[in-house]
Amino acid sequence: MIMQLSSRWIRWFGRLSLVIAIVAALSTLLGMYPQEKSLDGYLFALGLMALVSGALIVAAQLKDKSDPLAEKVVPSSFVAYLLFIVMTIHWLSN
Repeated sequence: MIMQLSSRWIRWFGRLSLVIAIVAALSTLLGMYPQEKSLDGYLFALGLMALVSGALIVAAQLKDKSDPLAEKVVPSSFVAYLLFIVMTIHWLSN
């Protein structure tokens, strides 16, 4: 099912996620972050988000080239994003 997604949508999601991570990181300069949580943990989570977003963008490029590696990279990138979401929810709930 994940492999049936077009590379355009995968790239769009990766770029949107990367922009959100960058804007959120820059907003920490204005003091806008979860005050009850550490700034280091917040920046680490945003760094992970940017890393996974970059993996999604690369996966879309591989899929455009019909690279056989894309069959493994695309699903693993989405699993990595899902793990990032679970880790962030756990971090925010504690």
